[in-house]
Amino acid sequence: MPGSGKTTLAKELGITLNLPVIHLDKLLWDKGWVLRSKQDFLDDQQKIIQLNRWIIEGASILSLSARYEHSDFVIYLKPSRFLCLYRVIARVVKNWLSGCQPEDKPDGCHERITFDFCRYLWRFKKVAEQKVNALVCEHPNTRLIKIEGRKDYLRMTSQLIESIKL
Repeated sequence: MPGSGKTTLAKELGITLNLPVIHLDKLLWDKGWVLRSKQDFLDDQQKIIQLNRWIIEGASILSLSARYEHSDFVIYLKPSRFLCLYRVIARVVKNWLSGCQPEDKPDGCHERITFDFCRYLWRFKKVAEQKVNALVCEHPNTRLIKIEGRKDYLRMTSQLIESIKL
């Protein structure tokens, strides 16, 4: 879900575990928020999935099955919709004021808040929950970590980093 903390967590894990972080938005969009073809996106994602070690950050439901199937574990961040919306607004304002290009977005894709985006954010949790629940049944060997709040986030990331380092 936008604003859930995916990029922040992926960066932390990437640094700590010395793994490359792949941002799905960079595969899904071209400059100026032009949507790439579904096939090009899926082909590029498949090339990354075939690599031995990676962290893929993003919320694309379209390709979740392929990523889930090839993952050792999946982290599902589930903060409230209001918190996510607040974070997105704060990030958009911060990037606008600083003139910075978000590192997880393609060049020329400055974030914006539109009615469609807000509707997507609001509906995402329900759609994602259904898809994730189905994938848990299909791929019982993939460990799913659900993080509902800040305390879960701190506890689980600490435990996760320790278990992976072993």
